[in-house]
Amino acid sequence: MAQSQSPTSSSSVPGAPAGSASGGAGAPGPSSGPTEIVTRPEPGIARGVWEAPAWAFWGALGLLVVVTTLYALQRAGLLRRPGRAPRGPSAS
Repeated sequence: MAQSQSPTSSSSVPGAPAGSASGGAGAPGPSSGPTEIVTRPEPGIARGVWEAPAWAFWGALGLLVVVTTLYALQRAGLLRRPGRAPRGPSAS
């Protein structure tokens, strides 16, 4: 597993002054800190506007499998509704 740098260490650019990480002239001093606090969600898949429990996704998948199977059986002619005449050209 790769080791990460500590938060206090800064990456240095070869040839740059010791106090500058980017080497740019006129870099902001230590007095200018972040002006916005970002709150991140907990790691995992429960993110977004419409969060749902895991059983909801499994239920939707099961419903999709049942509907798709019934449709395929009906199109294959293995599932017929009682009381309906078969479709096709009439012989009259």
